[in-house]
Amino acid sequence: MDEGAGGTMTRMDLEKWLLRNNFTQTSAGKTSHKQFILGSCKVTVPGHGPKDLSKKHVGMILRLLESVGFDRTKVRREWGDT
Repeated sequence: MDEGAGGTMTRMDLEKWLLRNNFTQTSAGKTSHKQFILGSCKVTVPGHGPKDLSKKHVGMILRLLESVGFDRTKVRREWGDT
């Protein structure tokens, strides 16, 4: 996965990863955010603000993915240990 400067993950990187891992983009209504769903897991990617995701946001998404069966270590490796 391509990483932004300083090993951070961009919104676009996350969107590409979600699509490669069978998430489906769904309508987020009248907002610039993007939503991706896989089974009971819904990930919202911000549509505005900095292109790089904060460490807090990345951590929240990792915990969410782990709660539905993704392997945290494998995901972090795929994300370049962001």
